[in-house]
Amino acid sequence: MEIHQIFIMSGALVLLLSAIVLFLLVKEPRIPPPSSTWTRDLRNLLNYQEMRKEKNFFKLFIAMIFPIMSEAAFMPFLLILLQDISLEVETMLIALPFVGAGIGIGLYLIAKYTDKIGRKKIALMCLIGCPVGQLVIAFLGGDSLWLIIGFGVMMPFYVGIWISTDSWIQDLLPIASRGRFLGLISIGYAIGKVPGALIAGAMGAAYGTRSIFLVAGILLWCGIVFFLQVPETLKIKKEAI
Repeated sequence: MEIHQIFIMSGALVLLLSAIVLFLLVKEPRIPPPSSTWTRDLRNLLNYQEMRKEKNFFKLFIAMIFPIMSEAAFMPFLLILLQDISLEVETMLIALPFVGAGIGIGLYLIAKYTDKIGRKKIALMCLIGCPVGQLVIAFLGGDSLWLIIGFGVMMPFYVGIWISTDSWIQDLLPIASRGRFLGLISIGYAIGKVPGALIAGAMGAAYGTRSIFLVAGILLWCGIVFFLQVPETLKIKKEAI
């Protein structure tokens, strides 16, 4: 069976199991009928005056475009990369337990300390560390062992970016307009994916598939400047409690 068929079937199975669990365990409360139309909600979402009141949220919104572009730079091309490389079974059996343990420990520590030392510090640490693994893949990933090491370094920091920034976003969401501002985040995801995929696709076609990770890493490092402009929210949250 082709590797892309295995990934597609695995993804379909995960989605099916998730849907079954969601259907059986999650009970949705009664929702009153909407008091306005979707066109009015869209106008309210893009209300400039309301946006100005939440300037820290929009600083983070702009900063988040870079991780979104970075993700779009490599995620759509992973199946192509996996088809282009030949992994030796012996190397995988030796390396994967160590890499898997490292990823698990890294994710645990990142999730734990996001609520202890702050969203900003963890996000910045992950933005610095994730591209290191991506550069290993880009320049040394022709060797299967280095490829696995590169993913082992990259993945905890990559997931850590989303753990810390999701917490950051939740802290900055205005209580009265959470749904609308989450809708704006969804628009940002759609906007950010296009340039990331286009730039990485051009690089991959010109310099080989692994060069997409070079693009992804550079985009993350560029985003650091914008994340530095967003204030830490963990102290504010604790004071409110």
